[in-house]
Amino acid sequence: MINIHGLDKLQKDLDDLQNLLSNLDGELGSVRFDPHNPSSIEGAIQFANRMIDNKAGAYINNGLTLSLLDDFKDSFRESIHKMAMQARLTGEAEE
Repeated sequence: MINIHGLDKLQKDLDDLQNLLSNLDGELGSVRFDPHNPSSIEGAIQFANRMIDNKAGAYINNGLTLSLLDDFKDSFRESIHKMAMQARLTGEAEE
């Protein structure tokens, strides 16, 4: 007979992942920054990271969800950098 162990933990991890996705669904929030000021851009990125962490709540320490959170943060970082670059190209003072 073959016994499989660890399915309870896997089920809990998957439940946590589903709950995390529910928490992150919808509007996360908004950030404002000066596209000409690198420290303002970095501040906006750090603010977005904190918003993601706050929405993640208790699921922030789950290894499975941590990878997804890192992906979300990377995506927001890229988006903020793209918005800043676009604003500089079009001459906007603030995003």
